[in-house]
Amino acid sequence: MELNTDIKNWPLDLLVDYVLKIYHRDALEMMPVIQELLDSVETMHGDTHPEIHEVKELFTASVYDLDVHFQKEENVLYPYVIDMYNAVANGSIPEPIHCGSVAHPISVMVNDHEGETERYERISSLTDHYATSASNSDSYNLLMNKLQLFNKALLEHIYLENEIIFPKAVEFESKYIG
Repeated sequence: MELNTDIKNWPLDLLVDYVLKIYHRDALEMMPVIQELLDSVETMHGDTHPEIHEVKELFTASVYDLDVHFQKEENVLYPYVIDMYNAVANGSIPEPIHCGSVAHPISVMVNDHEGETERYERISSLTDHYATSASNSDSYNLLMNKLQLFNKALLEHIYLENEIIFPKAVEFESKYIG
């Protein structure tokens, strides 16, 4: 996954803000738009594109699961990471997280990421990798484009967390808390 190479050198608090303000916000804005398009496309094209029924089920489950996932990150993991970062920046020793180590909530987040990656691999497979064509309606093609963009952003989000933020948080905690 190619991201801005400088992003790997950003401080932990900036990385967390970036994920929350770019990826979480965008996903929460895109999900209802895609859900509405799915409802419409299923109604109009469910007979000629039976795969859309499973796509809708998968996406609907993803919306629910991502909402829960985002809440865990926004209410547990990231507040701890920010508190830990701020404590060190202010010259104090951070308090340990209630579950012993930041690695515990991170392992839950990584497991969630694996589930979402598998889900979107299935959606991609069902839609022939979000294929569009002139023979499909504009709404069907728009849905495929939006699903593909959502998947791309989700994979970037997962990469940024799994490969950059989470390892930095574990390393930071180990360095300053032990």
